[in-house]
Amino acid sequence: MALVMYDLDGTLIDTASEIALAVNATLMQYEFNVVTEHQVKAWIGHGTVWLMQEAWPDKRDIHVQATWNKVMENFMQHYKNVVGTMSRPYPAALE
Repeated sequence: MALVMYDLDGTLIDTASEIALAVNATLMQYEFNVVTEHQVKAWIGHGTVWLMQEAWPDKRDIHVQATWNKVMENFMQHYKNVVGTMSRPYPAALE
């Protein structure tokens, strides 16, 4: 038996708004300023760790693994809370 998986996130389904919500919820949790959805869209495509590192204002934190693990855990929880709430197929994707 073979397993076939498709990654539709960002390919056929526009999830940028949800990702931006999760990024900003994480930033606000640590009392940082939010970023724009436009910025988040520019950072999408290199993985969630890289995306959060780009959004994170205090670059010193990135090098403290225990801190960064907690940041990413919080981001993933925020994303789980919003995933599927605003996602839409890109135009003509269903066709």
